[in-house]
Amino acid sequence: MNVQKCIYCDSSSPFSKEHALPRSLGEFSGFPPLINRVCAKCNGYIGRLEEQFGRSGPEAFFREYLNIEGRDTHDKVNPFQRGSVGAKPIDFTALDPETGIEILWEFNPGQKTVREVRQIVFIDDKGKSYPLRIHKWMNNTNQIRAEMKKIGLDLRGKLPARVFAPDDEMEWVENLTRGLGTEFVWLPPQASAKINNPVAKVHVTDFYFRAIAKIGFHYLLSVVNTFQGNEHCFVAIRKFIIDGGAVENFVTQTRRPILTFPHPNIRPRGWGHVLLVENVRSQVQARLQFFLGPQYDPPTYLVRLSKDAVSIGETVWKGHYFCYFESGRKGKYHGEVSELNCIKLQ
Repeated sequence: MNVQKCIYCDSSSPFSKEHALPRSLGEFSGFPPLINRVCAKCNGYIGRLEEQFGRSGPEAFFREYLNIEGRDTHDKVNPFQRGSVGAKPIDFTALDPETGIEILWEFNPGQKTVREVRQIVFIDDKGKSYPLRIHKWMNNTNQIRAEMKKIGLDLRGKLPARVFAPDDEMEWVENLTRGLGTEFVWLPPQASAKINNPVAKVHVTDFYFRAIAKIGFHYLLSVVNTFQGNEHCFVAIRKFIIDGGAVENFVTQTRRPILTFPHPNIRPRGWGHVLLVENVRSQVQARLQFFLGPQYDPPTYLVRLSKDAVSIGETVWKGHYFCYFESGRKGKYHGEVSELNCIKLQ
């Protein structure tokens, strides 16, 4: 009797279902999870990688924009106010239409409209603004000073400042800013503001890229039954996912798309993810694009799954499009999966 073992730790501990595409991106009908491949302990650790992927990477921005929620049992995290697993929050900046200074923004919950993040914005003598989030955990002025020091603000000067916070938080914020030696103007956030030319910057660690590597690897195992996942040719990618390593050896980024369209005006009507695995010469690789949409062409991540010569008896070529329902979530499913036709691909 063969005893099933975890592909990462070689244990026969209890297994758990593993979704190649993280549940933070929603659940899609027509694509079953991996069964009896990853033990519950390793799956829990991999979940930490996926947490940063879904809460701090570019995907977190689009999750908020499209109002895509993960597991119902997980806490809701605002990626514009809080980072995740060592990553920083997303800096979503644009000029404030009222004051003309650059400040931080966030999406209104469940909407595609924006509002100001709770923040204090210092302005230097050249008119440059330095927005600082006011975090919920802050309770004294020294914490504001520490954040100022991180971005190189001169603590000796009396910089003018603007504060964006709701009226019901005014007393708390005033107590935080008292003692900074500066005068600030209180500006209540608008319920729904209109901004132009916004810029979103993400700050991630290697956890993010290890999560991408895991998506490519587990997608391969989901669609190609030739592989179990514990083969020697996958030692390096398994080790990178669990232990880390040089990101550039496993995950690189390119602007070359996976899907091509016959005319610039022909675009996807909805939003979705494109996953593809193939063998090229002596290696197996995955190509991944997240949140391909009507007005957005995401970068393509190339994941090198194996550099060893792999004899599989046939050409590996599998691709799927994970498409969100245009009308929104239907029951437990956020969208459905369809297999790609290689004629439409580049």
